Amino acid sequence: RIASEHPEWLDRILLVEADARRLPLAAGCAETVLAIESLCYLDDDYELGVRQCYALLAPKGRLLLSERDREGGLLLRLLYQGIEGMLEVSRTGIIVDGPPDAPMRTRAFTELELTTLLNDTGLDIRSIHGISLFSVVLGWMQNKHLLDPRNMAHLPAIATLLGELGQEGRARRCHVIVAQRP
Repeated sequence: RIASEHPEWLDRILLVEADARRLPLAAGCAETVLAIESLCYLDDDYELGVRQCYALLAPKGRLLLSERDREGGLLLRLLYQGIEGMLEVSRTGIIVDGPPDAPMRTRAFTELELTTLLNDTGLDIRSIHGISLFSVVLGWMQNKHLLDPRNMAHLPAIATLLGELGQEGRARRCHVIVAQRP
């Protein structure tokens, strides 16, 4: 998509798919690192994933981290697996996603866990936002055919509301944190 829509970007962007625990890049090589729902897949190695992101950052470089919220995980499991699923997430912090024949184990984080982890790694937090949990509820309602088709006329207003909740709200599907290397 980048090649067709913005070929001039290809000289300035490098996309790498790799295990976040062993990134094949030189230390200090990046002004910006995006880690979008990557730590949640590292099980107990998520601290190593953050250290790898830190190592990639040049001085004053920024990390955009987006990870699943624990409360959002609780609601997801309640909606899709009932009370038992929700209580399991509350005990373990682990969410099992995906189709029944190929389940994927992921982890959910509280805001305090993520901010502590980033601070302990040496990053300075610049902003904290999120994606509203209401997006999960609306998606679930749509999948269950609980929304009236006439509601589609309200999509622009819903998008605006969800954007505002991402900035100001506390009930989150995921956290979005920007941190900077000193």
